Amino acid sequence: MYDTSAKDNLQNLWNKFALTRDINARNQLVMEYSYIVDCIVAKMRATCRNQADLEDMVSQGIISLMDAIERFDPAKGVKFESFASIKVRGAVIDYIRKQDWIPRRIRKNAKDLENAYSYLWSQNSREPTDAELANFLGITEKELQKNMAEVGNSNIVYLDALVMDQRQNFDEEYKIKTENIFEQPELFVQEEEFKNILARSIDKLSTNERTVISLYFYENLKLKEIAGILGVSESRVCQLNSSAVLKLKAMINKEYNIK
Repeated sequence: MYDTSAKDNLQNLWNKFALTRDINARNQLVMEYSYIVDCIVAKMRATCRNQADLEDMVSQGIISLMDAIERFDPAKGVKFESFASIKVRGAVIDYIRKQDWIPRRIRKNAKDLENAYSYLWSQNSREPTDAELANFLGITEKELQKNMAEVGNSNIVYLDALVMDQRQNFDEEYKIKTENIFEQPELFVQEEEFKNILARSIDKLSTNERTVISLYFYENLKLKEIAGILGVSESRVCQLNSSAVLKLKAMINKEYNIK
């Protein structure tokens, strides 16, 4: 990302900040690494109700980035980008959850869907059908599709939150405290392990589900744009979004043996 001269300048900034804790040096470092915040917020932009919400998310990310710069210790042998990304992603997701933008009814539907999917998968050792899900929930298949579309459209189940949820489950199981991240170098090993598990799980999705995950969460396309590419309705894209994330969560839970 940086040429030799830029790398030297960046290292000089780090050296200056480490020696003097100079605020101007810190602020320049924030500007250098603000792209980390931009990338993370861009993936979650659809959770925002308006521009003010988006700006608040960016502000939370910048605050967390500042904290990461203050806490960073290069002697630990960890890349700053990795350290900062974990902290910023966690801070932004926590902020979104605290705002409680999602209607209670849709939030309940999302939780019911998740629980039903995980339970049926664990009981049958395979992906549940729509008919099985609907029967378990006591609703019709048409109502199931409507609920999945609403949940997908609300973005209550988005990939970055899934990543944080599962890593936190794993952290709790092994008593790892992410606040003391430099004292827990194994966290970065687990992060890479999780990414590999996630990649393998995505490979098991249907073609359309993989396409939605790729275009929405990695290419940052809008739901309407994805619908045009796939030649389906926007509602169908929302259903695919929900279905994909529910499947991923169930597969990852099974991988980590989390009930």
